[in-house]
Amino acid sequence: MELTWPAVAGLVLGMALFARVEQARFRRLVFALLFTLGVVLLLRG
Repeated sequence: MELTWPAVAGLVLGMALFARVEQARFRRLVFALLFTLGVVLLLRG
């Protein structure tokens, strides 16, 4: 149950951002976030 809250928070935040930001900018933000998290995962091992 511990992992559920961050997932729910991310979903709600994503839905709120999608409603406020134009689609192309939202996609760039999501891509930048995923890219950054991927690099962090690679660096941590």
